[in-house]
Amino acid sequence: MPAHSQAAVEAHHVVKLALMTVRLLDDIEQIRGTGHAIEKIIAARVRDDAVREPVSLLHQATFLQFGYVSLVWLRESVRAHLPREAQEAAEDSLKRRLSSVPIPKGNGPRTIDSWSAVVRLVRNAISHARVETDEQHFTFTDHDKRNEHGPTSITMTWGLLGQMSEAYLWAVQDVLF
Repeated sequence: MPAHSQAAVEAHHVVKLALMTVRLLDDIEQIRGTGHAIEKIIAARVRDDAVREPVSLLHQATFLQFGYVSLVWLRESVRAHLPREAQEAAEDSLKRRLSSVPIPKGNGPRTIDSWSAVVRLVRNAISHARVETDEQHFTFTDHDKRNEHGPTSITMTWGLLGQMSEAYLWAVQDVLF
């Protein structure tokens, strides 16, 4: 493996750890309310951090954090450290992995007709803090002022952001290993 791609391998590993953390939080969430000892740890953390209850361990920030490390940080590492052919292979793998998932509709002048276009818009929105949240959805907005007369937005569920972020992780793995 070329030395420059080692950085992409390391970034991939960190994103896999982030996915493990999300899955572990889900596992812990599933045993809540059963009297498990983890309840005391969670209650102490909620109290010490002065967080308003009820607190779900899986929430907007969980998915947004995973989206950032996958779609922004890992993607930038791939772009910086892997050859163009590998980048294109990762995009092809992403498209295959999400082929049965409907592409979210964009609202604005930009054409959103592929998962690559969705990832680009979401990546830009996350990296420029143009994300709005509600109880079940994210709205990502991007505006290339040099080439577009207005912003384009995509709204998706937290779960879809997680699915897309995970699909990108595995698409990169397909190229790296």
